[in-house]
Amino acid sequence: DVMKGTPADEAGIQPGDMITAVNGKPATELHLYDLRRRLRNDAPGSAVRFAIKRAGSRKEMKVTLRDLI
Repeated sequence: DVMKGTPADEAGIQPGDMITAVNGKPATELHLYDLRRRLRNDAPGSAVRFAIKRAGSRKEMKVTLRDLI
């Protein structure tokens, strides 16, 4: 799910996108817990690159983290 107004939404990530890599590391080598922790704890302004697959095509999106509260 992608909530409106979040960094992921602003980067263009959409519901249904399949994340295939994060910062060049294949998603199959990542643990969801570690990714969530990183997205919560990395400093605002940090960039995270997501490789995604959408409707058969591949794209790379850069998400700039920020505090949401």
